[in-house]
Amino acid sequence: EVAENGADSAHLSAVHGPALFSKGGKFSSSIARHSWSNVNWAPHKSFLEFQNSEGAKSKEQDAENLRHRAYMTLRHTFVLFEKFEIMELNVNVQQIGPGYVELMMETSVGTMCIFQTVTPMEPLLQKVTHLLYSRPLIGPYARILFLAECLMFERDVAIWNRKKFEKQPLLVKEDKSILAYRRWYAQFYSQRSPSYHSAIKSLQW
Repeated sequence: EVAENGADSAHLSAVHGPALFSKGGKFSSSIARHSWSNVNWAPHKSFLEFQNSEGAKSKEQDAENLRHRAYMTLRHTFVLFEKFEIMELNVNVQQIGPGYVELMMETSVGTMCIFQTVTPMEPLLQKVTHLLYSRPLIGPYARILFLAECLMFERDVAIWNRKKFEKQPLLVKEDKSILAYRRWYAQFYSQRSPSYHSAIKSLQW
């Protein structure tokens, strides 16, 4: 569920569009807001098909060996007065398996990377760890970005803690990437994996 955020492109503007310390009103949005664009998510096989359309070569065996991987790209800017764009970030994300994500961020001052791990602690409880690495010279800027990332993550946590699970959720056309993500993620479940409904009946495992 945590990593599914990457496939939910619609939530970026709704949840992460308002500036960090604003209340999200129209007036404050006209002064400062976060802009998210060029958002794409794809499992490894679809990513290879896209690469093939650009002329690159790949092998079917490679697609099978790396089917546990998925990729995402996005661009972030901080918009002031609907005119000036600052703090541009070009992000390349690679998810490796169900609980490990690498984010490579290209900024105007250098490259940074964030490693994210998600560890199930018990049913309905997960531990998320973020580690950020950068060159020492851009450490202060990296700390600002890391603080912003943590504050943005808290917005997601507030939603997850109030989320209602539906056995057959209604997904609209714009949510097709979420459906693709869930199909990709299904490979990590086994017949013995506890479901949400079995977990809420008994918290012993």
